[in-house]
Amino acid sequence: ADGFATGTAQTVKELTLTYEFPAFLLRSAIMRLELRHDWSNAPVFDAGTKSRQTLFVIGVVQQF
Repeated sequence: ADGFATGTAQTVKELTLTYEFPAFLLRSAIMRLELRHDWSNAPVFDAGTKSRQTLFVIGVVQQF
């Protein structure tokens, strides 16, 4: 892209894997584990020092 939003012209790609399952203690909730990897052709992650980053997220969604 042209860098309008980030200030750096770059191409960014990502891959996300998500696993969803019932929460252990709350029957009306689900848990999600998410692993995401982002990469760019410019160093835009970690305060502009890296061109790749990996994130691991744990989420809980309450259903009602």
